Amino acid sequence: MNPVADNLARVRDAIAAAAAAAGRDPGAIRLIAVSKTHGIAALEAAIAAGQRVFGESTVQEARPKLAHFAGRALE
Repeated sequence: MNPVADNLARVRDAIAAAAAAAGRDPGAIRLIAVSKTHGIAALEAAIAAGQRVFGESTVQEARPKLAHFAGRALE
């Protein structure tokens, strides 16, 4: 695995444990990955690990990423 995939797996495990402790369905929880300050390669690694929802805080940083990933099933 790669560090991004490892981190995502740890976060998903923590979400599943918290959901179970709260009696919630972990499938009803959406993980939004913050892609601010991360480049295309890191996002590609996250996508390869199954992440599909990303958040940015500035339009200036989001534009090149939106252009690069256009047409892919991402949010």
